[in-house]
Amino acid sequence: MTPKVTVLMPVHDARRFVGEAVASILAQTWRDFELLVVDDGSTDGSADVVAASGDDRVRLVRLRVQRGVSGALNEGLRVAHGEFIARQDADDVSSPQRLERQLAMFAADDRLALVGSQAQRIDEGGRPLGTVERSLDDVSIRWYALFDNPMIHTSVMFRRSVVWDSFGGYDAEAYPLSQDFALWSRVIRTSRVVNLPEPLVKYRVRAESVSATLATDPASGNPTARFAAIVRRIVGENVRATFGPDLCPERDLDLLPGFILGVPRASLDRFLEVFARLLAEYLLRHPEAARSRDFSRTLARQMDAIAYRVIPPSRQAAWRVYRSAAALRPGVAADLPRLRALALLLFGKDGRRMIRRLRSAALRVA
Repeated sequence: MTPKVTVLMPVHDARRFVGEAVASILAQTWRDFELLVVDDGSTDGSADVVAASGDDRVRLVRLRVQRGVSGALNEGLRVAHGEFIARQDADDVSSPQRLERQLAMFAADDRLALVGSQAQRIDEGGRPLGTVERSLDDVSIRWYALFDNPMIHTSVMFRRSVVWDSFGGYDAEAYPLSQDFALWSRVIRTSRVVNLPEPLVKYRVRAESVSATLATDPASGNPTARFAAIVRRIVGENVRATFGPDLCPERDLDLLPGFILGVPRASLDRFLEVFARLLAEYLLRHPEAARSRDFSRTLARQMDAIAYRVIPPSRQAAWRVYRSAAALRPGVAADLPRLRALALLLFGKDGRRMIRRLRSAALRVA
């Protein structure tokens, strides 16, 4: 009998964590699924851990030659049996209700193509570090996706017919390092998407994260030229697809990847002007955004991120960003994370680091 859901899990040398990841899927309250594990040339016995699960819902595909995450995912999409595909990484953990909650969203809206969730960050030992938040409703996600990835990859469930049959899966050649952002951007242009408000996955933060390693220059900690070029390409495509070629000329378009890469302080005022111009046009085209509580929170998180990412950082630049937030639309200033904003204004980035350390310590004690 064909399962309703395929949980797709690529694995490469994750023996230490994959057993817990598999167990979290086998413990789901929704039982009609297959767990499709694609072993991407592991050499540490990861596949043996998966094979030892003893559950006939687990299907193991072994790739003799390592293809990378996107190659393994595309192979999984090619052979998956489920109508819906739930992604999970081999070092992450799903809550027991995850599949049930996401399927309920699809059942309630046949226009939905993609459902994600919030996530809890954990360290390598499984201790909580905090939360990863994303926008919730479709109109907020579409706006956020103009500048940054709106979905947590390990949390998503999508219709196979959309992602594989219509778009052909992940394109690692054109968009290495950001292939999921590029794929969701394409899906969002044609279909509805949402994120559930609860954290349905635990996202493990690891020092040897592939994306972090490839996207960052180890000598300076700055984004590599390759990663920056990919971000510019995706953001440019998103803005042009949404607004057309006239609203944002090339010289302004070049500023927008600064949301991810960091905004040069000398260009901050112009960046904020372009951001406000696009926002005004977006609200004209999507008046429902003005009534969305989630949209206001999304704008507040964006402005807070911009303030933190000014290069080089300064308390004066952060103040300029927060002051401009109050002018964007009523309510945005009230939604700013007050403690984070105050820490940045008083102590710069050191204040943010202090807050993170204190919160992590409190979570571990709890």
